[in-house]
Amino acid sequence: VLHAAERRGCQVPRDVSVVGFDDIDISRAASPRLTTVRQPLQEIGRMAVTSLMRVIEGQRAEALHVELATELVVRGSTGPAPSQAGARAPLATTDRPVDIGRLAHASGLIGPSATRGAAG
Repeated sequence: VLHAAERRGCQVPRDVSVVGFDDIDISRAASPRLTTVRQPLQEIGRMAVTSLMRVIEGQRAEALHVELATELVVRGSTGPAPSQAGARAPLATTDRPVDIGRLAHASGLIGPSATRGAAG
């Protein structure tokens, strides 16, 4: 996506913001460095092994819906939406995770009941 934007004459993040998923190593090597959503892979693996062990032990497999906390890692590939005049304010990039639930609550995007009971 970064290369396609460049080929079309778009500047990231001035003209378009790009966000990846899974925080793979190339996210930090891309130019600009890619903002990503990081999943709790160790916790996902731990839950998968626990479920597998239950099946191996002859317990009934249950369909589960589990919500695990994710983190937004802000880097250089995202910026604020352009104003009507087209100017953008710079976006601080820290390479530190952001709690997406808290960010959504603080920005008024979701109410307090939307993430009640979610991990994190």
